[in-house]
Amino acid sequence: MQKTKYAAHLIIKTSESVKKKANRLLKPFRITIEQYAVLQRIHEGFDTSSKILSVWGGTKSALANKLAELEKKGLIKRAVSLQDKRIWIFTLQKKGVELINTVQPKHEALVSDLFKNLNNQEIKELIRVFEKLNPNSE
Repeated sequence: MQKTKYAAHLIIKTSESVKKKANRLLKPFRITIEQYAVLQRIHEGFDTSSKILSVWGGTKSALANKLAELEKKGLIKRAVSLQDKRIWIFTLQKKGVELINTVQPKHEALVSDLFKNLNNQEIKELIRVFEKLNPNSE
């Protein structure tokens, strides 16, 4: 039991540390890591709420808030789907594309730095363990 408590503690501590570093990186751009993650998904072609939710991992209401915040900042645009008027299609505005192009290399460098002390086998094992802890995530 003590080992599982310690493991849970380490997961939470690591998660908080990573989030803090990412938010520090993104602070000059006035976006949070959650907003950046949504921008990334849209940039990758996930253009509807349901598609974004399938890979983002948050709740519908949290996603709706993030999308509204990003739209208000002029980073994304929403339009009604031509095929189904009930569906919104999200695209990056020019400002959003510029932000992604500026931040992405810095974000990738941060991620590389986080994993610099792990070899490929350790990274594979870490992924395997986290997938086991989160069986419904992608």
